[in-house]
Amino acid sequence: PDLQEQWASLLRAGQRIPLVVRAERPPGSDGDDDDRLCFEHAGFQEALFVFALAAGEAPGFLDVADALQARLEDGFFSPVFALGRGLLGEALARRYPEWKLCGLSADAV
Repeated sequence: PDLQEQWASLLRAGQRIPLVVRAERPPGSDGDDDDRLCFEHAGFQEALFVFALAAGEAPGFLDVADALQARLEDGFFSPVFALGRGLLGEALARRYPEWKLCGLSADAV
C-alpha cells in the first residue's frame, strides 16, 4: 500500500509506531488531526537537525559568530554538536575559512 495510507492506518488503529510517540494534544484541539508526533528518542531529531545545518537549511544558526559561540557553550546543543562533529566541522570550515583550528586554517584541515 501507499506509505501515507499505511501511516494513516497505523494512526487510526491506535497501533504503536516504531520510533515515534504521540505527544499530548495542544490545548483547544478537538480531534485526532491535531495530534503531535515526535521521535521517541531525541537523538533522531538531533541527527536530522545536524543534516539540516550541514546542508545550510537552518539559516542563521551558524551565520553569526557571537551567537554560534553561545550555542557551542549551551548544554542544550551539546548532543547536536557531538553527533554532528564531522559534518558540522566541515560546514563551519566552509562558512568561516578564516578560522584557525589547532593552528591550521580551514582549507588545510
